[in-house]
Amino acid sequence: MTCRSDNQYVMIKTKEILEEIWHLQNQIEEGDENPLHAYTQFDILEKAIKEAREAIRDTAIVKAEMYGEKKFNAFGVTVEVSGKTTWEYKHIPEWNKKKKELSEIEETSKSIRLNMDKGLIVATSDGEEAIPAISKYSQFLKITV
Repeated sequence: MTCRSDNQYVMIKTKEILEEIWHLQNQIEEGDENPLHAYTQFDILEKAIKEAREAIRDTAIVKAEMYGEKKFNAFGVTVEVSGKTTWEYKHIPEWNKKKKELSEIEETSKSIRLNMDKGLIVATSDGEEAIPAISKYSQFLKITV
């Protein structure tokens, strides 16, 4: 039995997991596996990975900063330490007013689209044809564990 460092073990395990996922995907494409079953299993894995990643995020950032560079190679990938500033505007009365106006325009435009879909002709108060929202429908699966 050969002794592996923790890093080598994690890389090998990651590779094995990826190979299993790709194998399952191929089986689905070939019709040998139930895609709905696999989808539910992938959803469980995704949630577990996101939760685990979030739990170690801060300590991973600290460890990455120890490399002393913003961008470096480690564990077979390129790691980049970056950040972003988020801005908050909700405390500004004018912003809230404009945000409300935008919401009203969106709701009106959505109503115009729904009425047009019913075959109704919708015009503005000055007789111009009203401009409807553009809708896009997409389906998804919601998985609850």
